[in-house]
This record gives sequence, structure tokens and C-alpha cells, in this order.
Amino acid sequence: MAGLRFRLLIIGKTGCGKTTILSKACGEDEAGKGSESRGVHNIEKALRFKNNDLLLVHDSEGFEAGVTKEFAVVNAFIERRATLEDVSERLHMVWYCVEANSRPLQHAEKEFFSSKRPVPVVVLITKFDMLIQDILQELEGEEENEGLDDDELEEKAAQIAIECFDENYRKPLEALQFPPYAIVTLSDTHKSKPDDSRLHELIKQTVAALKSANDADATTQKREEQRMLGDLFVMAQTADLAAKVELTVIRCMGTGYGSLGMRLIDKKEMIDSWNTCWSSWKGDDSFTWLSKLLQKHVDLSPRLIGHDASPDRLQVQRWTRQLEMAARLEQTVLDSVMIMKHIVLLDAEHIGERAVVERLARWYDGPCKTAVQVRALLMDRHNRNPHATTGLDPEGLYAIIRDLKTEVPDIDLSVGDDGADASQRKGFQAKFGGLGIKGLFKKKDK
Repeated sequence: MAGLRFRLLIIGKTGCGKTTILSKACGEDEAGKGSESRGVHNIEKALRFKNNDLLLVHDSEGFEAGVTKEFAVVNAFIERRATLEDVSERLHMVWYCVEANSRPLQHAEKEFFSSKRPVPVVVLITKFDMLIQDILQELEGEEENEGLDDDELEEKAAQIAIECFDENYRKPLEALQFPPYAIVTLSDTHKSKPDDSRLHELIKQTVAALKSANDADATTQKREEQRMLGDLFVMAQTADLAAKVELTVIRCMGTGYGSLGMRLIDKKEMIDSWNTCWSSWKGDDSFTWLSKLLQKHVDLSPRLIGHDASPDRLQVQRWTRQLEMAARLEQTVLDSVMIMKHIVLLDAEHIGERAVVERLARWYDGPCKTAVQVRALLMDRHNRNPHATTGLDPEGLYAIIRDLKTEVPDIDLSVGDDGADASQRKGFQAKFGGLGIKGLFKKKDK
């Protein structure tokens, strides 16, 4: 994916929440600065982000009633950008933002979806939480609700908001000639964190739209390109760590890994999936340094299943050779994912500090309870069927991650000596406050 950039068009009127969405999806609070002067708006000028060179965003102000110029500009932009030969110059996705309120779908939305689009479109119903609050205030003033407590009122308001969404947005949009690929609601976007994402469904539906063929006659090459774009978007976005974990597991485990024998995981696939200052395309020796660090504290660790020094070596010897190799691969993937996740959650001041990252890897390879639990869970799963010739599928690995308990790394954030005092550890724990590995994955929608 060297040199590739994911290109997104976001459409929506001023005040609908685009700036907040982009700050979460792109990883910078300054995301909206490039488009603050709304008088002369240039859709051709892409927003670029200092610490995220995989994502380019074009911004459109949306469409006012009776104004056809902006509509024509956006249509021309989409048609031209969607057909460019260079994949990085091509437009890949449209996010169409509509602020939630009690009004029906506007003429602008109906007109936009009256034509077939050459790129997938996802509609974002923004500020859904504010709609619920508005309804709640109305309910509190009605006589018939005087006997309801706060929880019952909030539940009733949420139900009415869902009904409003269905009647005013979902059903009308789905009834249009060329409906969007998906319609998602966004609530409390400003509270979203990578490890507790409020944009989880948006990221999920965007990836699904990218990986779905536009027509049944799509070539193998086209489908491979769609898969690549889906992976690129997951790498580029900063809103949802769960999506990155899933991508990393799939890329590093491969297909049919249980019969491949012992092999080391591809460090490029592992590290690049997280889109950090350690990625291989950054052009310095950071990737090589981190790759060697992971090899030391993961691949060559005495914690590795089947290691000669491990106390349960005799148990592992009862397994088939294929199962032992698969289990080692699973453990190296899970351990590497956990270390990379913690690195990503470091703030901008420390994420690139080698001394801090090295302490983090040493902590995981030493007193970390999560590492012990990863190994114990894998041993338990495979001891149940020692004669198996393949290991766990990706869903089996996700299940292990979901079972992991919360743990805050107990390391020193200072760049100087290794000795961590209580105040430094407290500062680190404050930065990781609320970090819950259990909350990293959302349950699959029914």
C-alpha cells in the first residue's frame, strides 16, 4: 500500500458536526481548520492531517434549497474523481451528513440520491443525542408523563427519537431510486475515544460499503481493489481501535495458517496496520527498531507456548505438531496486537519515544497480567482438543481478546532514567484512565 491515500468527501451544512467527526476519524482536533472560511469554498482542496498521511478529505457545505450551483459542483467533482486512473487521486467514499431533527427529509437529499453514484455513500444522521434531549424536554412538560421517573422518560424519549429517525430519514432514504449504502446515527460524537468509539457503526458500514462490489459483474481485480481500499481505510481512520485489531489479526494470521508450520508474523503487516510514527513508510529506522523490539519481547520470549523453559512443556508435547505451531502463531499475534494497542493509546508526546515504548514492551513481557492471561486462554482452548491439526479462526482470537480483563501499564513515562516514581506512574495511569480491553470489541449486530 506504499504511496496510497484514502480519499473521502464529506457533505453537510455548517453546524451539523462535520468538524468533530473528522477530528475523531482523522486523529486531529484541527481537522476543520482548512475549511473555516465558508464564503469561498473549494471542494477540490483536500484537507491534510499532520499526523495522518493516509487520509485526504474533501469538504462540501451541502445544498441550500433553490441553489443549484453547489449541487452541480459536487456532482461534477464526484463524477470526475471517481473515474481517475490513479487510485490515490480517485474518490473512494462519500459521507453525507444530515443533522437529526423532527423535520422530514429535505429536497436536497432527495435530489442527491436521484442519481446513481460511482462511489459508495453512507448517510450520517448527526447529533442524534440532541434530538433525544429535545424530545425529553417536551415530554417533561406534558401532563400525561408526570408519573414517570427519569429513566422511564429517557427510555420513552429514545423510543420516540428512533421512530422519528425511521419515519423521517431511514424509510424515505431507502425508498429513493438510488439509496445510500447505509444510514447510521451518531450520538455524543465529541465523547468518542479510540478504545470506546461512538463511531463504531460508521466505521463498520464504511468498510462494508468499500468491500461490496458495485455490480455483480465486478472483476477479480476490482474486488481485490475494493478489499485493499477497505483495509486502507481501517488503517487510516483513528476513531475505532476494534477495527484495527480485527484487521491486524486477519492480515497476520493469514489463511489456513494451521498447516503452514512455524513461521514468524509479518512485522510490516503488524506495525503498518496501526498507522503510527512507527510505520514502515515513514522513511527512517523507527520501523526496524520496533520490529526488533517486538521480536525480542514476543517472538523470542520464554513465555512462548512450547518454549523449552516453560513449565507446561510436557502438556504441549501431547499436542499435534501442527497445533503447537498454530498456537505459537496465535500467541505472537495476540501479544503483538496488545503491545501495539497500548503504543497507539500513548499521547502524541510519548508515542514516538523509544525509551517509553521499550519500557512498555518489557512490562508486557514481564509483570503484565494480560500477557499471562493470553497464554493461559490459548493453553486452555487447545488442551481441550490436543489432536487438532489447525488452530483457532479469527473469531476465536477475537473471543480471547473480549475475555481479557482491564490492565493499566505500570511504567515510567519520563524519557530519562528507567526508575519510575509514583507520580510518573500515576500520570501514565491517568492517560490510560478508563482503558478497558473488554470494551475494545462490540458484539456483532444480530
